[in-house]
Amino acid sequence: MAASNENPLLWDFTFPPYDVIQPKHVVPGVRSLLKQLLLVPLERITDRLRVVWGVVNHLISVKDSLELRAAVDQIQVEFELRLGQSKTIYEAFKAIRESSDWETLSSSRKRVVKAQLKSAKLGGVSLNDDEKERFNETHQELERLALKFEGNILDATKDHGKLITDRKDVEGLPSTTLELAAKAAISKALHIKIF
Repeated sequence: MAASNENPLLWDFTFPPYDVIQPKHVVPGVRSLLKQLLLVPLERITDRLRVVWGVVNHLISVKDSLELRAAVDQIQVEFELRLGQSKTIYEAFKAIRESSDWETLSSSRKRVVKAQLKSAKLGGVSLNDDEKERFNETHQELERLALKFEGNILDATKDHGKLITDRKDVEGLPSTTLELAAKAAISKALHIKIF
């Protein structure tokens, strides 16, 4: 039986189970909940950040512009490294992992703690200042190159086109599709014959 099942203070209840709560439940129960208080707000914050970042990345795919690319380039590294290199957050998760209350956490909470610790270590939280600066410079350069690569792909995709001069090549396409293709070609300043 898991420790959280043994401690009535950690049960999900509508009415407190006063009849089974004992003094021995108070310290581990409250400590466990205090540690969980770190997880829930952090999960909400990071989930919100991931949603916002997902929206931004989607905008790059569908509404790309130099201004949007510049904004993403400016904030991307900070977005990725800020939480990952927070000593305060890392130490809090480390304290949870090393505490005697570790066993009172559910398996999903344990997984979150382990993942946060691993992510922080891979993100450079335990590096000394010189190593962290070098790590961040390298990471920033890799992110800049990745963003440039993605931009090049978007540009190449937008610039790709095929000049069709023979009506047989578009037989069977609806007239609305042909009209859209013709307008797109005209906007690219191509000389085409509209059938």
